[in-house]
Order: sequence, then C-alpha cells, then structure tokens
Amino acid sequence: MTETPMRPTASIKVNKRFRRDLGDIPAFAARIAERGLLHPIPIFPNDTLAGGERRYRAFQHNEAIGEPRRREQYKGWTEIPVHVVDPDDPLAVECEENTDRLDFSPSELYFITQAREKEEAARAAERRGTRTDLGEIFHDVAGKTRDKLGALGNISGKSFDKLKAVFDAATSFPNLYGDIAEELDRTRNIDKAYVRLTGRQNRNKLKERPAPPEGKFETVVIDSPWQIERIDLVVAPSPKELDYETMTDEQIRDFYEDYVLPILADDAHVFSWTIQSKLTFTTNLMEELGLNYRLLMAWLKVGDAATEPAQIQFGVCGVCHEGNAKICRYEELSLRLS
Repeated sequence: MTETPMRPTASIKVNKRFRRDLGDIPAFAARIAERGLLHPIPIFPNDTLAGGERRYRAFQHNEAIGEPRRREQYKGWTEIPVHVVDPDDPLAVECEENTDRLDFSPSELYFITQAREKEEAARAAERRGTRTDLGEIFHDVAGKTRDKLGALGNISGKSFDKLKAVFDAATSFPNLYGDIAEELDRTRNIDKAYVRLTGRQNRNKLKERPAPPEGKFETVVIDSPWQIERIDLVVAPSPKELDYETMTDEQIRDFYEDYVLPILADDAHVFSWTIQSKLTFTTNLMEELGLNYRLLMAWLKVGDAATEPAQIQFGVCGVCHEGNAKICRYEELSLRLS
C-alpha cells in the first residue's frame, strides 16, 4: 500500500476561499483526534490548499491547544496527510470538493443511529453494572447519547429527536405514517415532517374521543389549545414547551365541525377564546361555518408586574341562525395541511 504523503501545516498556503462558514472547528477537531483524519486534504503541487479547509483548520486548532491524542501520528499536529491534485482548474477543484458528495438521507441516518444507539446502550449498561435503581443517576446519559447520535448527521439533539419520532412512527405504523417518512426523505425538512406527524397523531387521538354530548345548547364556550411559540422574557422566563396538548388550526376546525355545530340550538351564541395571532383565523372560521359575527371581547389578564407581564386574550362571539349553520368542505377552504 502506498503511504499517504504528509506536509507541514505551516508550509500550506491558503489563498482566497469562497466558503465562509467553517462550522464548529473545535468539535470537528476533536472528532479527528478521536478517529484520525479519514480523508487527506487536496493540495496543488506548489502546496496551495485546493480543498478541505475545515480539516486544515482543525489540525491548526489541535496544534494550538496541544491535543494529546495522535500527537505522534501527526508530529504534534504539525503535519497533515495530503493528496496532490491537478492545478489546471482551481475553481472546479474547490467546487467539486464541497459538492460532489451525498449526505445520508434522513432514513439512512435513522437506521445508522439505531445501530449506534444499541452500542451506546450496551456501554451504559456496562458502566452501571447489573443494578436497576440508577435511572435518575444516569438520566443525563440519555441526553448526551441523543446529542452524539444527532452529531452523526450534523444535526442537533432536538432535531434528532424529531427525526426519530417520525421514523419510529413510520416503522411501527407504516400505513398511518409511512408517507410522512417518505416525504422527509425527499425534502429533508425535519421540522415540517414532525409537525405533520404530531398533527396526524393528534387527529387520530381525536377520532378515539367520545361523541359530542346529546341535545342542543343555546350557549357554547370554547377555549382552544392553540399552537403557539413560547417567548422567553427577562422578567418572566417561560418554559420552552407548553404543559398541555395543543391542536393545529386544521384540528381546531375539525373540532368545530365535529363537536360544536352538531350541538348548536337555533340562535345559539358561540364564544371562542383566542389569541392575537389567531384572531383573524377565528373570526373567519366562524363565518365559514355559518356563525354570524357579533362582537369581540378583550380579557386583560393582569399579573404581578415584576414577574408576570400583562396578557390579553380575545373572545369572539358568533350567533347561529336557523338554516345558516353550514359546513364548508376543507378542499374549498384550502385548509387541509396533510
């Protein structure tokens, strides 16, 4: 086997490069220190860098911090493996170095992380022995493992959780969620796929809920669990996640059609609590379902000014007149999300 040539890192010249974002060099350098450099950097015959600036900078980083791992292999991180390339078209070399590759698809990443997750679980079991009462002690191991698995695909631990949720569901119930996983493979949009998954899961839960109450009611009050983003405030930090199950706009519309309209008496009054970002949606929804808009109420929720800023919720009132409570189809309204 031909030995890979080495060059002193100090001898390599770096001309103007078009890549601007080099990413997390310290983390990349740590992975190289752990496993070694998998691919030599391409250079031109005059020792000018042709590609692989991140690998080059990682070696510089490890030299600067005195990284102890593989110091002997890379002469104290002062020498780096290289591959000499044709200098006829430097721009093409730089372009191809960064584009002629195929990242793992989301499903491929899922299955490779499944294999790695089993390895991590086995190592964790070895660390804690045969005891079964150490769940709390090793609670943080799961989070660290999640981050490690996400790092395999250069995604965050949180994104990995979402990806895993999609493919776990698709693997267990392919008829229900397989199309969402297929779309994720095509688009590689993890957030969108996760929103579709949770929305469909919530709709399936709604289908299992009991039928609307029997009878007709003259007054109906609805407080919908809107999907909203929590905002961290200096004076009153909020948790990142809501402590209750939310519903998408489509699910809320389903709820109105399936649960509200069937129980309305003639001239019934419907009061719907909403938030500012959903105010237009709520009033439009009432009109689409044949509920004539009557008034808007504002509820000022005043808390401790030092810790709880004032909040405003809105109540939209609609009146159902006989013969007006129509049901518009989703296709006509273009509200169907999946």
